[in-house]
Amino acid sequence: MDYQVSLTNEARKELLALPPELRERVVGALDSLSLDPFSHVKRLQGSQLFSYRVGEYRVIFTVRRSRMLILVIRIGHRRNVYRGL
Repeated sequence: MDYQVSLTNEARKELLALPPELRERVVGALDSLSLDPFSHVKRLQGSQLFSYRVGEYRVIFTVRRSRMLILVIRIGHRRNVYRGL
């Protein structure tokens, strides 16, 4: 069974601010995450958050297993996406 992917308002704004070709890559990455949210991801140290690499950009998310939900918190360039988490 597939997970449902939901974006916070901040993540939605960050996604829409990306260039169109990069936005398509990130949307494709979110589709693959919905099939298996635990492959090719890195758990962030000391938290319940995960990071998924899309080139030089990262998708930061949490998984709610009981609801089969992936909640995307942030989408951004690797140099500043981790700030303020």
